[in-house]
Amino acid sequence: SFQLPINGSLGTNLVRFKEAVERDTGNAIAIDILHGSQALPDRTVAKSVMAGEIEMAAANVVTLAGKVKGVDLLSLPFLFNSNVFLRTMLDPARASRKQLDNAILATGARVLMWQPYGTNVFFSKGRPIVGPADIAGKKLHASGAIDFEFGRICGGAPEMIAAGAQHEAMKTGRVEMVMTAAENVSARKFWQISDTLTRTNHSTVILLLLVNERVWQSLTGAHRDAIAKAAGNAERELWDGLVRADAEADAFARAKGMQVVELSSFDLAEWRACSAAVVETFMAESGRLGHELLKQYGLMRADPCCNQTPDVGGAGYKPH
Repeated sequence: SFQLPINGSLGTNLVRFKEAVERDTGNAIAIDILHGSQALPDRTVAKSVMAGEIEMAAANVVTLAGKVKGVDLLSLPFLFNSNVFLRTMLDPARASRKQLDNAILATGARVLMWQPYGTNVFFSKGRPIVGPADIAGKKLHASGAIDFEFGRICGGAPEMIAAGAQHEAMKTGRVEMVMTAAENVSARKFWQISDTLTRTNHSTVILLLLVNERVWQSLTGAHRDAIAKAAGNAERELWDGLVRADAEADAFARAKGMQVVELSSFDLAEWRACSAAVVETFMAESGRLGHELLKQYGLMRADPCCNQTPDVGGAGYKPH
């Protein structure tokens, strides 16, 4: 099951993954991608994989937080304000990646690959969302518990809404603004119901390609190797194309007449200040996995790859 449009960046990547698996297994393994109206609901599809109701699915990592406490660390505001940080944290060779994959595996679903989808931005109409004052009392969409808390603590009135219902919610006025990935300007046609994209880039949007563990163990070793290899290649392709996909989203928005707003370092400081308590709450409630991941985050930030402060000047903190 794949809930996003099949012609978007994640969809085309998934098709290439499917083709590689079928080619490398001599068509002994066939993958049928259910998308559009055939896709299972995005908020419960991970549980469907865990229960064996469907063999494989792409699911937003935030929808696993109820089963795997601490897994939504990647949604904490402003911790991953560089794609380098996020990619390093999810490097298959690092302890943080192994901890995440093992915690999810305990639910009965195996992670085949992480699917980065950019960062959360604000879609609005009539004006940009420059600072917390611009969401005060406003109805806004949130995709997970941490994004919900971010919106609430910074003064908004967030509502948890399924990804597939975002467009309709804003169109009908159920919400006045949406926090979601920039690519949804084209993938979910947000240019039709919004005229401004504000690049707060405050948290990551990332999905997982999951396979039911019983199904995985039923495969031959050679077939598991072929699938794992295809998944590894597909994941690297997504990371390598992430900056380009972000730039293409901005260009598409501008071509549709939308305003794309970058934030100043002063604006970002305001957002950081209002959302600091979100991290504190996570630390108090995220359990052993959350604490271990925060420890790994600290170690990662001390590495040569990640010990530089990202540029947060006039152009905001665009992915590196």
